[in-house]
Amino acid sequence: MDNHHEAPAPGAATIRPGKHWYAVSLVVLAAGVGVAGWQINSGASGARGEARPVRGRGVVRLDQPGTYSLYVYRGASRRADASANRAWTQAHGARVTVRDEQTGDELVVRSVYETMEMQNNRIARLAEFDISAPGSYVVTIQPGLSTLGPSVRPGGSLDEFRQGMMGAVRSFLIALGVGALAVVVSAAIFLVVLVGRMRSKRRLAAAV
Repeated sequence: MDNHHEAPAPGAATIRPGKHWYAVSLVVLAAGVGVAGWQINSGASGARGEARPVRGRGVVRLDQPGTYSLYVYRGASRRADASANRAWTQAHGARVTVRDEQTGDELVVRSVYETMEMQNNRIARLAEFDISAPGSYVVTIQPGLSTLGPSVRPGGSLDEFRQGMMGAVRSFLIALGVGALAVVVSAAIFLVVLVGRMRSKRRLAAAV
């Protein structure tokens, strides 16, 4: 009687780890990128709200009732810009008006002038106003101060603005960490699976 058994040929079913682990690595990467994107979006448009740009005269859509402020900015790169310097000196005496686009009613605007520096950027809060209902509002600034990027943001103080900016920075750093971790974990899974399958193939080939 012949007791000799022929060794089975190597096949995909006998190679470990399975190919499905490549898909797992892609899922980890996609999930990490998704969480990172959500975190960045949450930090940019969270409770503090996003900036609504105004160029001299513009219509801004405000989604929540409450207090809003008008800000202007001058970055470090603009320090030598004569037009930006001139606009910055005019900002103190700028006249701001706000009216409801639908009804035409003019809102009470309180003139303020607060400034601060953050990472070499100069920021000034020029005015604040309250809205009782969401809607579209026409904001007019005289002079226009377009070189200073005027915008409307939720909140009634520079402290709230600073907290919002710091929250956005934190969200970005968290997103960066989550994204980097996802890349590392995904790459590690991929490499472990690749090396494991190569070794498994060599062992099976040697056993033939």
